[in-house]
Amino acid sequence: MSLNKREDWHPLETAPTDGTELIFWVSSDKGFQDITANFYCENGQWRWVSSGDVLKRPDLVRGWRPYPQPPLDRDENK
Repeated sequence: MSLNKREDWHPLETAPTDGTELIFWVSSDKGFQDITANFYCENGQWRWVSSGDVLKRPDLVRGWRPYPQPPLDRDENK
């Protein structure tokens, strides 16, 4: 199973805007390496979790995904 499948990423237009922290895949238009970073939406603007700054180029977001859920406790699998 691939953990980096492109179909695991969702279009930005479908991202929840209720303040939930998400993982964004951000590409560069200047040839820099793509990154993943954490964002949330506040008052209709996407903000970097690390600083609270507004994401100035949402057009560079190639997709989003929710945080993965932690593994189930062994006792829960019984």
